[in-house]
Amino acid sequence: MKKILGIITVILLMLFLTACDSGNGSTRTFKLEKDGITTTMVYTYENDKVIKQTTENLIVYDLVGITSKEHAQVIFDPMSEEFQNYDGVMHEMQYEDDQAIEKLELDYDVVNFEEIMHLPGMNFDENVEEKGVSMVKSAEYLESKGFKEVK
Repeated sequence: MKKILGIITVILLMLFLTACDSGNGSTRTFKLEKDGITTTMVYTYENDKVIKQTTENLIVYDLVGITSKEHAQVIFDPMSEEFQNYDGVMHEMQYEDDQAIEKLELDYDVVNFEEIMHLPGMNFDENVEEKGVSMVKSAEYLESKGFKEVK
């Protein structure tokens, strides 16, 4: 159980990264398969500033030690509740018979960084409110953690 929560915390930590500015309006997608969880992250950015970040985690129950859909709900629902009721943050869990699908979307033009700093996995550079989240630094960080860019 602690291993599952640890893995999810690490994945969430990777979601909330750095700060800066330079490039052009576009998207970049990164993927990681590790310990029964497939994570796909899509960044929408202008210049070097990330505007929106979406993440989807596919969590295969038997590969992470979860015994059923109901067991997954007991584990993940309390975490999901923590992400509710924040402007610019959308978090939902879908439970299937053999896997859970976690979806997280952050709209960095709307989100109040101070309000969400306490959420699991949140880790921002200083002055993120002023500088924003850097696409370059985010990509470097993800790649250092084993993510591969999907082109």
